[in-house]
Formats: sequence, C-alpha cells, structure tokens
Amino acid sequence: AIHMHQVGHNLGLMHSGEGCAECEYDDMTGMMGSSHTYDDGPLKCFNNPKTWQLGWFSDRHATATPLSLEWSGRLVGSAEYLSAAGDDVIVLKVEGHSEDFYVGLNRQIGINAGTEEAGDKVT
Repeated sequence: AIHMHQVGHNLGLMHSGEGCAECEYDDMTGMMGSSHTYDDGPLKCFNNPKTWQLGWFSDRHATATPLSLEWSGRLVGSAEYLSAAGDDVIVLKVEGHSEDFYVGLNRQIGINAGTEEAGDKVT
C-alpha cells in the first residue's frame, strides 16, 4: 500500500484529508489517505477527487451545477467501470460553490474491496 501511495505522489497527487490541518491523512476511502506498510494490501483505489484529477474513467464523469441545473443519474463504483452502461457515472463533479465537490459511490468490491471508510456509500 505504501508503494501505491508513493506512486500517487509521483503522479502529482497530494494527501487526502478531511478538512483540517491535522487531518492530512484522515480520508481512508482511497490510497492517498493514511497508507499502510503492507506490501499486499489493503486493496483500494484512489478516491473520487484523485481519479478525476488523473483523468481516469473520464468517459464516466459528469458535472452538476445545482444552482442553475439539476442532475439525475446512476453512480457506480470505479470497480464497476468495465460493466458500466448507458449514462452510469463514476465521479460527479458538483460545482458552483467556493469549492468543487467530487461525488462517487465507494463500492467495496473487486479492486476496491479493502476500502477502510464508507464502503458501499456515496462519498
């Protein structure tokens, strides 16, 4: 896990915290939160903002601007990318505020089976 965390830094990713200076590593939904020293786990992906930043799954991105436009659709997890169909979305960027939010389903299966926070929940 620590190797994938460092690969993330090499790709230009910063740590994933949860909103405070002391929380730099607190987001456990993906690899850029607290990393482990295990060689073979936990099995999890980068989180929603990181996959958007990297351009991964870009054909399954959508943008919503709730102050002027509504969005409806179905969120699927990154582990479901190959079986996604139609208008399924992996990451929804919500913009129109002082900060953008990146929303997705943290599906706890396959390549993301080891997520340690909010498994099978919208994050």
